[in-house]
Amino acid sequence: MVKIKAVNIIVIAVLILGLFFGCETQKTDITVKDSKQLLESRLNEYWKAVIEKNFDKAYNFEYPVFRKMVPKENYIKAGLNSRATYVEAEPLEIQINEEDNTALVKMGLTVKLNIPHLKANTIKIQKKEKWIEVDNVWYHVPGTNMIGKERG
Repeated sequence: MVKIKAVNIIVIAVLILGLFFGCETQKTDITVKDSKQLLESRLNEYWKAVIEKNFDKAYNFEYPVFRKMVPKENYIKAGLNSRATYVEAEPLEIQINEEDNTALVKMGLTVKLNIPHLKANTIKIQKKEKWIEVDNVWYHVPGTNMIGKERG
């Protein structure tokens, strides 16, 4: 009788684990697709705020560790005092790394340089950005890696 109860408990445990891991595989497949859509939405909202010079809103898209180190007032002041104004932003390529919940996004940006007496004050650049997912929310990781530019 004791052996039957022990066997039943083991069988139930195996079934529960099988269901748990079986469901987890489906969830992961759905999450990857949803995660990319969430990232695309977040990066479009972020760049819309930057283009509109709404740095108060853009600050909320920055990686939480960055926000702990840089006060919002300093971030806003730096954005408003920049010698460059972003005019257009378009995601060109998105690569998600599922293992560490990060993404590398190649952006096509049109930038207006606010420098007096500069003839070609609008340039097109490509920039790689890192984004990181924390609790199903994507955050921009500040830092620039310019890939190439063309003057316009």
